[in-house]
Amino acid sequence: MSNIISVSQQSYAFNGMTYAQHNASINLASMFSVSNTQATSLVLSIFDNGIMNASNNYGILTSSTGVKYSTSSYSLTFNLVNGQYVTSTGLTLASYTYNAGTNIGNVQLSAYSATGSLLDSRTVDVIVGDTSVVQAPAATSGATIAAKAQSLIGQTWNVNNAWGLAAAIDAYCGVTLGTTKTTSNNGNVQVAYNAANGVNANWKSNLQIGDQVYFGTKNNSGSMIFTVDRIVNGIVYVVAPTGGRVADGSGVDCLISETQLSSYTNIDNSSVIVYRVAASTQPDFVQTIVSTQINTLTTTQIAALNSSQVSNLTTTQLGQLNVTQVASLTTTELGLLTTTQMVSLNTTDIRGLTSTQMVGLTTTQINKLSVSQTSAFTATELNQLTATQFVSLSTQSIQGLTTTQMVGLATTKVGQLTSSQIGSLTTTQFNLMTTTEISSLTSTQIGGILVTEISVFNSTQLGSLTNTQIGQLTTNQFVSLTSTNIGLLTSKQVGGLTVTDLNVMTTLQEAGLKSTQLSVMTSTQVGALTSTVVSKLSTSQFAVLVSTQVSGLTSSDIKAMTSSQIDALTTSALAGFKTSTQLAVLTSSQLAGLTHNQAAAFTTTQIAMMTSTATGYSNVGAFVTHLK
Repeated sequence: MSNIISVSQQSYAFNGMTYAQHNASINLASMFSVSNTQATSLVLSIFDNGIMNASNNYGILTSSTGVKYSTSSYSLTFNLVNGQYVTSTGLTLASYTYNAGTNIGNVQLSAYSATGSLLDSRTVDVIVGDTSVVQAPAATSGATIAAKAQSLIGQTWNVNNAWGLAAAIDAYCGVTLGTTKTTSNNGNVQVAYNAANGVNANWKSNLQIGDQVYFGTKNNSGSMIFTVDRIVNGIVYVVAPTGGRVADGSGVDCLISETQLSSYTNIDNSSVIVYRVAASTQPDFVQTIVSTQINTLTTTQIAALNSSQVSNLTTTQLGQLNVTQVASLTTTELGLLTTTQMVSLNTTDIRGLTSTQMVGLTTTQINKLSVSQTSAFTATELNQLTATQFVSLSTQSIQGLTTTQMVGLATTKVGQLTSSQIGSLTTTQFNLMTTTEISSLTSTQIGGILVTEISVFNSTQLGSLTNTQIGQLTTNQFVSLTSTNIGLLTSKQVGGLTVTDLNVMTTLQEAGLKSTQLSVMTSTQVGALTSTVVSKLSTSQFAVLVSTQVSGLTSSDIKAMTSSQIDALTTSALAGFKTSTQLAVLTSSQLAGLTHNQAAAFTTTQIAMMTSTATGYSNVGAFVTHLK
C-alpha cells in the first residue's frame, strides 16, 4: 500500500464527558492530510464501536453548509478535480467537522485508484464518556494493551463484535486497529505475522502480551479476534467477548471473559493475522498519568507494567500508590526500583509487602531503606530476609529496630549481624538479647560490641559469654569491665582470660577479683598480672595460691610483694619459688615475717639461690642450722 494518507494523532479523548456534554468538533482536515494526488478518489466513513453496550451512535458529521450526517456506516466520497479532492457539491475535507458518538467513534479515510483498487487507508478513534481514558501519546506498549483488556473482563459486549472490542482496547490506549481486518500497518499497530505470507506452525509460541490475533475457523463458520493479556509459564491467556450471555433484552450481549488460548481448537492456521504495537522511543502513557490518576490503576495493570514504565515512575507517582497496588508489584518490578524510588514508599506500603516481595528486594535497596521504613517490618518479615539481605541493613536501620523487632529476631538472624551492626546496637537493644543469642556470637561479632555496652553488662549477659568469647574480648573491651563484672566471672570464664587481658588488668578491676577466681588461674595467667596488680592482692587471695601459680610470678611481681603477702603463702605454695631469678630478689624484710614452718619448708636448693643479705647468714648451712 502507498503512504498517501497521514494522521496528526491516532486517538482523541474527551475524559469524563458524555456525548451530550462534549462539544469538541474535530475538523477532518486537521485529522487527516493527503500527501499527493495519486488517488482518484477518497472515501470517508464513520462507525461506532458500541463500547459497554449494544446500542449504536455513529457520531455527527457536520458540513460548513450546516448539513448534519449521523447514520450507520455513513460514507462520503471526495473525487480528484483540478488537483483537489472535493464532494459532488464542491466541499473539501476542511469543510467538515466530526463529533464522536457514544464512547468510541471511528473515522476512516481511504484512497482509491481509478480502477477502484484500495491504495491506502487510515482510521482515527475519538473517545468520549469514560473517566478511565487517558489522553495518550501516539506510542504505547503491549503491556498497556494487555492491562486495558484485563480491565474490561466481566463487562458487557456484543457477542458479534469481537473486532470492535479489540479496536476499542487499542483506542483507549492511544492507537488504532482500524474498523476491519487488514494486512497493512496502521500507524503504530503493525502486522507482526500474516499466515498468508507463509504459515508458521509455531506462531503461538511467538505471541507477546498485548498481541491481537485475528483468525477464521476451520469450518468457515466465522472469524474471531482476541487480545493476549498475559502469558504465565508458557500458557497464553486471551480476552474476547466469549463469556456467558447477559439477559438485557438485546439477545446479543455477553460478558467479556479471559480464557486460555488452548481452548480455541478450531483456528484455521492459514488465516491467522497477528497485530502488534510497534516499539517506539516516545514515552508511553503511564508517564503521562499525573499523580492523582495513577492510584486508579488496577492491581492487574500494576503487575503488567514493563521495565521502562517502572523505572520511569516518579517518586510522586509511587507515593500515590495504595498498599494493595504496591503489594501487586512483581518481584521483578520491585527489583527495578532505584534507591530513590524505594525510599519514597511509605511505611504502610512497606508493611504491606508480601514475603515473596521481601525476598526479591536487592541488597542495595535494603541498605538504603530509612529507619522508619525498616521499623515498619515485622519481626517475621525480618526473619524472612536472606542472610545476604539482612547484613545489608544499614547500621542506622539496625539501631532503629524496635523492642518488638529485637525480641522477635530469630537466633539465626542475630548470628548474621556484622560487627558493625553489633556495634550500632544501643544498650537497650543489647539488653534484649537472650543468653542463647549472646553465647552464639562469633569472635568477629564480639569485637563489634561497644565498650559502653560491655561496661554495663548485667550478671545474666556476662554469664552467658563462654570462656572462648571472654578470651576474644579486645584489650579496650576487657579494661571496660568493672570490678563488679570481674567478680561475676565464673571459673570457666576466668580460664578464658588471655595473657593480653591480664597484662592490662587495672587495680580497680583487681579489687573485684575473688580468691576463688584467683585459685583457678594457671601459672601463665598469674605471671601475666602486672606487679602493680600483684602488690594489691589481698592476703586472702595469696593464701589460695598453689605452688604452680607461684612459679609463674616474675621477679618484678616478687619485688612488689609485701611481707604480709609472703606470709600468707602456704608452705606448699612456697615450693613454687624455683628459679634463682625469683629467689634472688627476696628481701630480708619479706623473709622476716615467715613463720618457722614456712621457712623450714624451703629446700637447701632454694636457700642456696637466696642472697645472704636476705637470709642474714653467709652460707646456706648456717641458715639451715638456724632454721633447725
